[in-house]
Amino acid sequence: MQKATPWGNSIWEFSAYGLPADGKQDISFERSLDSAKGEVLQPIKIEDAFASSVQPESFNWKNKQSENFIVKNAIDNNLRTRWSSMHEDPQWLLLDLGAIKEFNEIRIVWETAHASIYKIEVSENKMAWKDIYSTENGDGKIDAIMLKEPIKARYIRLTGLKRATKWGFSLWEFWVF
Repeated sequence: MQKATPWGNSIWEFSAYGLPADGKQDISFERSLDSAKGEVLQPIKIEDAFASSVQPESFNWKNKQSENFIVKNAIDNNLRTRWSSMHEDPQWLLLDLGAIKEFNEIRIVWETAHASIYKIEVSENKMAWKDIYSTENGDGKIDAIMLKEPIKARYIRLTGLKRATKWGFSLWEFWVF
């Protein structure tokens, strides 16, 4: 409607996200733009995932098996499946990239049962951990965490320190770029 500068309006990218009617993943949702290079990046493949807990069957509102909330759901590129933990603080999710890789962005797609306080750590060997991010203001939306500098690590651990709801920690997807 109105220019902010004398040069006009300019944007890098405009995107709309959602799930198509056929239920297949909208691949554009899991991409990230490297504005310095002008390239669209694909997420790094996560080889394996582990968690401190999985929501037990007795809490499943559809009375299905707890496999509905298994940790692999957080890395399956499907926004219709999720990992959900026990209803206790703290809980963690550990991702294995399979080898030491460099990345500079993490994207977490939270479900309503999210962390209000959480931290992210990285490690090359699963023994020595380095904090790379923390927040005390988790809002349960999509967290696009741009790191100040590229990080090299094999393992990434998300630790939910305080739940925002009475439920456990729950997320639809975890992407690394």
